[in-house]
Amino acid sequence: MVGIVELYALMVKRGLRNRLVVSLFAVADVIAGQITFYGSCAASGVIVLMDEDQIICSGNHCPAFKASVAMAFMCFFSLIPTCFLNTWLMTIPR
Repeated sequence: MVGIVELYALMVKRGLRNRLVVSLFAVADVIAGQITFYGSCAASGVIVLMDEDQIICSGNHCPAFKASVAMAFMCFFSLIPTCFLNTWLMTIPR
């Protein structure tokens, strides 16, 4: 989200100097990262329970569920650098 705002600031040739907006986006990125992590952990717990029960997982849907959980964790790990970058942007004096 901050990337879109930064691109807009570059397109209009102005810097993003509003600390309130930067801090709002930083907090939103951290919250989105936490929600993604909690959701992927809950989904992986459900997958472990389904994998233990061989009757439920006898169909071909368990590998698809496992792949979706892996992609949810990859999404979380891709959010980590943006959280650090936004936190760093908040600490830079302007």
